[in-house]
Amino acid sequence: MTNPNLSNTASSQTIATRTGLHEIRKANEQLLQNLLNGSLILGTVLFFLNMYNAIQKANYLAVAGVIIAYAILFIITFARMLPFRLRVDLLAASYYLVGTLSLITSGVSAGNLIYFFITVLVIALLLEKNAWIIPFAIATLTITLVGFFSYFSIINTEEVVLASTGMIEWLSIAVNLLYTTFLISASTAQYFERLRTSIISTHQRDEALANENAVLSSKLLDFQNTLDRRRSRLVTTRQISREISQQTDIEKVMKDSVELIRTQLGYYHAAIYLNDNRNENAMLKAATGDAGQMLMERNYRIRVRDEGVIGSSIFRGEPIITENIEVEFPNFKNTSLPNTKAEIALPLRIGQNVFGALDVHADRVQAFADEDIEILQSITDQLSMVIDKNFRLGNLNATIQRLEESYRSYTRGSWQTHLKGSKKQLSYTYTENTLEPEFDETEITRNALESGEVITAQSASKNVEDAESILAVPIMLRNQVLGVMNIKYKGKSIPSDLADLAQNASDRLAVALENARLLEQNQQRAEREHLVGEISTRVRSASDIDTILRTTATELGRALGIDEVRIQLKNAE
Repeated sequence: MTNPNLSNTASSQTIATRTGLHEIRKANEQLLQNLLNGSLILGTVLFFLNMYNAIQKANYLAVAGVIIAYAILFIITFARMLPFRLRVDLLAASYYLVGTLSLITSGVSAGNLIYFFITVLVIALLLEKNAWIIPFAIATLTITLVGFFSYFSIINTEEVVLASTGMIEWLSIAVNLLYTTFLISASTAQYFERLRTSIISTHQRDEALANENAVLSSKLLDFQNTLDRRRSRLVTTRQISREISQQTDIEKVMKDSVELIRTQLGYYHAAIYLNDNRNENAMLKAATGDAGQMLMERNYRIRVRDEGVIGSSIFRGEPIITENIEVEFPNFKNTSLPNTKAEIALPLRIGQNVFGALDVHADRVQAFADEDIEILQSITDQLSMVIDKNFRLGNLNATIQRLEESYRSYTRGSWQTHLKGSKKQLSYTYTENTLEPEFDETEITRNALESGEVITAQSASKNVEDAESILAVPIMLRNQVLGVMNIKYKGKSIPSDLADLAQNASDRLAVALENARLLEQNQQRAEREHLVGEISTRVRSASDIDTILRTTATELGRALGIDEVRIQLKNAE
């Protein structure tokens, strides 16, 4: 793939180069216009002088050349719409034409040769670095040919024909001029070329810095947006975690969790699946929106071993992400959620135990960035711990209930056996400093025994002196009713402190009764053990079978108070 930063840099350098060239072009145009303006002012003066001299000498060739050169100079000075290169070439050509005519008509002189110098210098100043070589070569060739033709009298100037010494002087002037022209033009062209390069380079650096600054600003903005988005999502994650941790109802935890994921994190759909007892199917337990409610009413389930997103996540025990579900899992798209474009499923797990998955849908492709996955994974871990804790608490509560029920059954059975075996009257009534072994059972007492709740009854008498209230307090041990305390109080209502005192007394009475029962049970067990030991001793002292049988029957009947004891061995038949 092409690096966009490199493409932007190359484009910026191209723009900077164009900008630099444009500024150089403007500077060259301004320099050209200044040269044209100066040349036109000086040329106007020289035009009339040269025209006067040429007419006086009847040199019509010089007249025509001066007119052409001046016309060219005049036109290119004011015709700014002409191309830049054409105006430069015409200015150089006008100086070359004047120089050539002056050399032919007036002979060799520094004043005539200076036009060739200006010709080359104009090109060196205004055009690219090597463009001055061509006019320099043309000027050199022109001076050489005019000198050659003049020396051999092929052409005659108005000056005296050059002698041998004149030829040497002419060559000296020409060589000096050409050397000076070369030196100045080459240096000037090189200087201006470096100036152009420096300007372009400066613009490129400026543009590169500007582009780099723009890129950095864009990255900074993206970083700030990402940071703000991450901060917002972290706050949302803490809120979701807090909501999860504060709930005790597992169904409400799951329902609130998927709703918060959808609304706070901006996803299309969220759901929680839990495995069945055989870990064969993942059952939908919580989902968002009307579609989720419809799926729950249908008892929607997914096979754990299927190749879909959810089944694969549970089976493999790892997150499964699809950035484009229509391409990656086209056969497993849920028709009840038509806007799903991307999906992620994260397993609910504690250690190696995977018991479900959190399923999140998005309505756009490429919707799950790295920080989104981290946030959803954090929420999934929280959910896993809460759900697992709830399951463990549920199992623990069920075990405790079974134990309590067993203990209650044991307590009920123990007391029933104890009361049936007791020969004492276990009921007492205390009235006017007298304790009697009797108890009158009333309707209030029966209700307290049956319901296991404290019952109060107010007297129906309107006479304050005859008013009487009844308080029936059940004696409870491990939610089992052992008996009841029936208290009569003279007054229209039972005082609260009396009711509390009676309740505390009932609780302590139940504990004391249980301890006494256990003590009696232990004593009875000890007596039985002692009795069994004595019987065993007497039986072991017998020497024959008949004596053993007689001794056993006699001791059992005597020790246990049994009316009849029979012992018989099986006949040989």
